[in-house]
Amino acid sequence: MSTSIPDAWRLDGRVCLITGATAGIGRQSALSLARLGAELVLVGRSATRVARAVRAVRDAAPKARVRGLVADLSSQAEVRRLARVVLAEVPRLHVLVNCAAVVTPRRRETVDGLEMQLAVNHLAPFLLTTLLLPLLQDSAPSRVVTVASQVERAGTIDFEDLNGLRGYDGWVAYRQSKLANILFTRELAQRVGARGITPISLHPGVYLTNLLHDLMGWSRLITRLRGRGGSPDPELSAPVLTRAAADPSLEGRAGIHLHELEIAEPSAQARDPELARRLWTASEMLSMLKT
Repeated sequence: MSTSIPDAWRLDGRVCLITGATAGIGRQSALSLARLGAELVLVGRSATRVARAVRAVRDAAPKARVRGLVADLSSQAEVRRLARVVLAEVPRLHVLVNCAAVVTPRRRETVDGLEMQLAVNHLAPFLLTTLLLPLLQDSAPSRVVTVASQVERAGTIDFEDLNGLRGYDGWVAYRQSKLANILFTRELAQRVGARGITPISLHPGVYLTNLLHDLMGWSRLITRLRGRGGSPDPELSAPVLTRAAADPSLEGRAGIHLHELEIAEPSAQARDPELARRLWTASEMLSMLKT
């Protein structure tokens, strides 16, 4: 995958908020967007790591305007607090990047009683995006970029057991959350595409990040990556997310999916409009947007 970024992707004057910006793909993408002139809001759950990410961006792009916000996206109260801060303190928002994700080999519950991967990987971006839609609309043209994965092709949405209470398997839960990312993007496109907001989902490639290390184990992951022609370097992921955020040719193409740098069709189930609508309704209930 080429790592060069076209000059046409400049983001001068554009404000980008990135969750999961303190490590891996999120951090590398923050550096890339800063070099393109974007003003950045970096979100992470550790104040120390957020401060470190802010310093890294300033070192890479000394003229960049960048601030950090701390929020634990496993808590819906924290997601709502983050949204309130952004709405109060960020006058414009042109790109929202939903990159934060977790993997949990053993089942864990959030403070809200939700399975951790469902909560962080899907419900957090669903809730944060929904709460920030007024700002995104006022800042249009704008984009919502959600990092999914090619593992969605083996995923299913188990509406009878979204919380993984029966026979939890970390891979199954991860695949469900990544399928949910694409279904969310496509349903969001149906709802807001006419308002100047362009939702985009993507598979960035396979890289040696802490995310996959937590699920698979480091040595097994290296072996699998090499067998599939994958890269150990998350820095190479930056152009994919950067294209989704910045490529002017994607403007208005609501609901598209990028597989690495190419526009591609996700699985048939990820394109199922009824499944997307059903997931949206369930997500509204689980995030208490509707009761």
